[in-house]
Amino acid sequence: MTPPTAPDPSKSSVVVGTIVWTTLFILVSLPAVIVGYENATHFSGSAIDGPFQLYNALRRIQAGFRPGVDFQFFHGLGLPFLLYAPYRLFGGGLPGSQLAREVITTVIQPLVFLVAFRVFTGSWRKSFALSTLAMCAALILRLSAVLFALNGMVGLRAAIPTLLPVAAYAIRRQWARAVAIGVGLGIALFLSTEQGLAVLLAFTLVATVAALRGEARGRAFLALAGSIAIAGAVYIACLTAVGGVAGMQGALRYNLRLVPMDQYWYFGAPPNVFVPSWSAGLRMLWAAPLVGSAVASLPRFRNETELLLLAALGAFVYGGLVIALFGQRLRSFVRRRGVVKTGVPPAEA
Repeated sequence: MTPPTAPDPSKSSVVVGTIVWTTLFILVSLPAVIVGYENATHFSGSAIDGPFQLYNALRRIQAGFRPGVDFQFFHGLGLPFLLYAPYRLFGGGLPGSQLAREVITTVIQPLVFLVAFRVFTGSWRKSFALSTLAMCAALILRLSAVLFALNGMVGLRAAIPTLLPVAAYAIRRQWARAVAIGVGLGIALFLSTEQGLAVLLAFTLVATVAALRGEARGRAFLALAGSIAIAGAVYIACLTAVGGVAGMQGALRYNLRLVPMDQYWYFGAPPNVFVPSWSAGLRMLWAAPLVGSAVASLPRFRNETELLLLAALGAFVYGGLVIALFGQRLRSFVRRRGVVKTGVPPAEA
């Protein structure tokens, strides 16, 4: 008889560490879900903007209205369709809409952290540990817009763009990666025009720099063109699938032309610097110190995945900073001018 082998202490420590970090991850993530549920069941928001924009779209889908023709959705037609099944599951109506947007958002963000860290580290123990720390950092820094639905469900809309660098890192074959990125970009545009355009711009910039610095430039540029073509095809196919040809045309006109003409809190308002057109916005973006320094540092990076991750995160962070700064200055401007009639004098508001 062979003597029994003693258990490997290193494997035991890994298992224990995984269990401990998994438990901590659940304990840290669960309060966000509870807060989201509380926000949904005791809704006290204003009867405008995010909650009612989504509810309007969901109830129109339920009534058989044609998306893109009979109604539009501010951020992108894909978002209400993504939340339609949870909306019906939670009973429909405004309570079902609120539960869908709050619960799904608070569940998705921890999962995005977990998937990203699992792919990059290759270890469940490390991924649960880093995801726990990321959730703690998000709570400490009060990144409510990412963790909770609030007004615009930013965390949910940014999930696909955040995971695109993960797909680029995980898929090693060039053409398979190009197809995956193209599909991801198309879905990102379908779910959220703003985040979709941001990650499309980031990917195009990084892939162009990587192609210029690489040896097989022809193949790299073909892969880039293929990803962009696939993204456009997937975007058009998704819009056509939910709204038909007329709905697709209406959604493109609404989200790419009409919405940018009316977003003063995003593109600026007097006395701030104003963004009058797409070309002017790109010139301002290029001249910004943060973006300029990032572009100047791009030649120092040799890994395509590092470039993609840097640009995607940079676009996300920069966009958030621009929105935050414009929003603060706009609110101050509106209060000083007394534009918002709240029944309270501007000096006391």
